[in-house]
Amino acid sequence: MRQCPLDNEAITRTEVFRDKNCDRRITDLPETNCGNSGCTWYGKMTDYFDEHWQACKYRHISCPHGCGRDDLLARDLAQHYAEDCPLYPQACTLCGQDVQRQHSEQHLASMCTHVTEDCPNGCGMNVARKEKQEHVTRVCRLAMQQCRYDCKFKGTQEELKEHCAASLPDHLDTVWTQNQQQADTISHLEDTTAALELGLRKANSLNESLNRTVTLQQAENDRLKSRLARLESAVAASEKARSAANVEDRLWVVETTSHDGILVFKIENFAKRFEHSRSGSGAECYVDSPVFFTGRRGYRFRLRVYLHGDGAGRGTHVSVFLQLLQGEYDQLQVWPFHGTVTLAVLDQSRSQHHWTETFVPGPRDECFCQPTTGANRCSGVSKLISHRDLHRSGSEYIKADCLFIRAAVVPSRNPFSARIGGIELGLHAGSPNQG
Repeated sequence: MRQCPLDNEAITRTEVFRDKNCDRRITDLPETNCGNSGCTWYGKMTDYFDEHWQACKYRHISCPHGCGRDDLLARDLAQHYAEDCPLYPQACTLCGQDVQRQHSEQHLASMCTHVTEDCPNGCGMNVARKEKQEHVTRVCRLAMQQCRYDCKFKGTQEELKEHCAASLPDHLDTVWTQNQQQADTISHLEDTTAALELGLRKANSLNESLNRTVTLQQAENDRLKSRLARLESAVAASEKARSAANVEDRLWVVETTSHDGILVFKIENFAKRFEHSRSGSGAECYVDSPVFFTGRRGYRFRLRVYLHGDGAGRGTHVSVFLQLLQGEYDQLQVWPFHGTVTLAVLDQSRSQHHWTETFVPGPRDECFCQPTTGANRCSGVSKLISHRDLHRSGSEYIKADCLFIRAAVVPSRNPFSARIGGIELGLHAGSPNQG
C-alpha cells in the first residue's frame, strides 16, 4: 500500500486512476535529459517514465537484501553482491546450501553436514558430520556394541567375536528359549485371532440385526412425525378457536361489566352451591361475583357470598361481603374509599320484599384503603339474611334454584362526612326492608 506524497494518507490501487489530461501534457513536453548524474540518455518525457526510469543504471537504489546500503547505483549492484553485501546468499562449497555471507564461517564450523571430522572413538577415520552418528555407533571397529543374544556383554567388534565363540552353548540355549517363547506367543496369537474372528462374526450378525431395528425404528419415527404434524395442526386449529372464544368471552365481560356501582349477582345451582358451602373448605365455602366498578374510571369491587354463612353467621345466615380490588385508575381515586354500601337479597315474587342492609365504611377501615396487593380483606354483613327467612312462606328469594343478590356502592362526594344517624355503621344483622 502506497502513501500520498503530500499528506501521507494511505492510497489503495482502486483509488488511483490515470489522468489522461496529464498524459497529454507530458506528451507535449519537449525532449529532456535523464536527471541521474552520469547518465547520457536524452529523449521524450513519456519514454523516460515508460522505459528509461526503471532501466537507468545511474539511478540510486537500496540493497534489496536489506543490508543497510541505500547509496548504491543500479550498475554497481552486482559488484555489491559479489564483494561486500553481508546478507547476500552464497552456495556452500561443500553441501550447496544457500548461506548468507556473514554466516558462512559459522555454517562451516558447526552446521554443514558435509564437513569431515575425526572419529571420536579414535579409529583414525575422517567421517562426514551427517554420517558421524552411524559410524560411531555401528560402523566404527572401535564402537562399543551390545551382544545380540540378550546377555550383558558389551565390547568392540573384535571383542564381540571372541565373546560369541566362547559363549556358543549359552547363546544356543538363549536362542532355543527365545524360539520356544515365540512359539508360545504365536500359539496365543492364533487363539486370540480365532476368538476375535468369532467375535467379529457375532458383531456382524448383531450389526445386521441393529440395521433392521434402525430401519423399523426409522419407519416408526416417520409415522410418529406424521402423527405429530397432524396433532400440531389440530392443536393450532384448537388454539385459534380458543383464542376466538377468549376474545368473545372478553367482549362479553366488557359488555356485561357494570360501571355504575350497581351489581345484580345471579347465583345458579343454589342447592348444590349451598351444600358445597356447608361441607367444603377454603374456596369451596364462598362464591365470587363478577367485577363491577363505580364508574368508567372508578373503584373496582366484587362480592363474596358465603351461602352457609361465615363468622357470626356461620350455619345460620347468608353472609355477603364486599371486596375492594386493585384497579387501573387507583392513582386517581380518593383514599380511603368512603361512601354508602347497600346489599340486598332480592325477592323474586310479586311482593318484592327485598332483604337489604346498608353501611358506611369508617375512615380508618383498612378494608377500604388503597390496595397494595391484588385485593383487600373483605368487609360486609355476616348476617344479611337467615336461612329461615330465606325460605319464608310468601316470598321467593330462591326460585328455579337461583338466588339474586344486589349491591349498590355509591362513593361519597365529601369523604368522611357521610353518616347515618350520626353513627358509623359496622357489620350487623339485617332486617327486611322493601327497596
